[in-house]
Amino acid sequence: MQVFRELFIRGEPEQLKATAEAICNSLSGDWSRDVEAEVRMRRTPPLGDVRNVYCFKCDKRGWRRAAALFLIDHDKQTYYVSNIVPNESPELSYAEYNGILEEFFNQFVQPAVARTGARAEMTEAEADLERWLTPDAAKKLRAFCLVANKRTGANHPTDRKFWYDFVVAAHRAGSDLDSSTLARWLQEVGGWNEEWADKLAIQYEYARGLLEHADRQAVGV
Repeated sequence: MQVFRELFIRGEPEQLKATAEAICNSLSGDWSRDVEAEVRMRRTPPLGDVRNVYCFKCDKRGWRRAAALFLIDHDKQTYYVSNIVPNESPELSYAEYNGILEEFFNQFVQPAVARTGARAEMTEAEADLERWLTPDAAKKLRAFCLVANKRTGANHPTDRKFWYDFVVAAHRAGSDLDSSTLARWLQEVGGWNEEWADKLAIQYEYARGLLEHADRQAVGV
């Protein structure tokens, strides 16, 4: 399944700062820094004025639309690209987003980390369930899709058991699979139509919330 790639830069605080400065100093051609956007973002809750925020914009060229790329700190030892926003609607497609990110990485990030000693890594453009789920939870979701009636979802008792097995496994593992990603996977890979993919995703979100609430009650929170 196609996904938005993610870019992380890791290192000691002074390495991260030096890397960001190296990127800023190496911008060329139709790439530039947008300081005004950085100021606006720092003033937007919940960022406040304590986060490191860098905004780099690229002009329209060929396939590439004009957009703004935001590099912020995730923690003291990590910077990451939080978003790429086009200047005009509609939203960037997966290919457009990933193309801009890859260009930024190749032209500016890689040379910068080579000088500073920081480490840069990008996630893949294609991902399957194991990106968000443990192998056990992924296996249970695939089993549900294999046996369930695609016209009735998890309504049949047997199908419901497979569905509950998956939801509980995802909950126990603390999976970060969200409902929108699940809906996409169910439709694009799992063989479900859009209506049932959305319904199952809603059921999943509700069930995860209920299980989390039950866990908090069990420990008196």
